[in-house]
Amino acid sequence: MSPYKAELVGGGQQVTFVDKPAPEVLSLLKRWGFRWQAGVRAWFKRGSKGFADMCAGLEKLLGAEKLFPCRMCGLPNGHVHSYAARTLILCTACYRKWCQQQACG
Repeated sequence: MSPYKAELVGGGQQVTFVDKPAPEVLSLLKRWGFRWQAGVRAWFKRGSKGFADMCAGLEKLLGAEKLFPCRMCGLPNGHVHSYAARTLILCTACYRKWCQQQACG
């Protein structure tokens, strides 16, 4: 089980943790503009800009790679990929297919 869950929801980014995160994690979230939302027990930030960087930063800090559902095939082994101004959540196979389509298109 991952120590956190990061997702794009309701026009923003939401991060929830299994346990209370370490002070350095909280400090990082605050620097990135996240605020605690007590009603949903999660950290939230408006907009999707920087989602891939935030996930990479948490992975590095926590020493765990976060997996997401792939947006193309739905398998639970998707990774966050940055492409220009877009954030892609795709598994390795779908990401390769997507890259091939972009090169041809």
